[in-house]
Amino acid sequence: MSHDRPGGTLDSIDQYYSGKGFSSNPPLEIKEEGQVASYEKPLPEGRVHIRVFRTAKYYKINQHTDSVDPNRNPVGHLIDFIAPGEHTEQRIRRRDAS
Repeated sequence: MSHDRPGGTLDSIDQYYSGKGFSSNPPLEIKEEGQVASYEKPLPEGRVHIRVFRTAKYYKINQHTDSVDPNRNPVGHLIDFIAPGEHTEQRIRRRDAS
């Protein structure tokens, strides 16, 4: 298995991000429709936030950096809703049962 990107199952996605120092299921998470997992990693200023969505054939992994970590400053985090940062998305073909 390649270590430069997660595999095609929820377990391998979880192992990948856990191995990179991410925590799963952030406490202040508001899940979006279709979202099956979430990860975060604090930064000195803000955090990296990963959301995982399941589709029929793929896992869509959306990554963005919040300028304010909602765990440290929930009110300040509202700035990320007003002026969101760049989002990247990758698709991983699912290898698990539907």
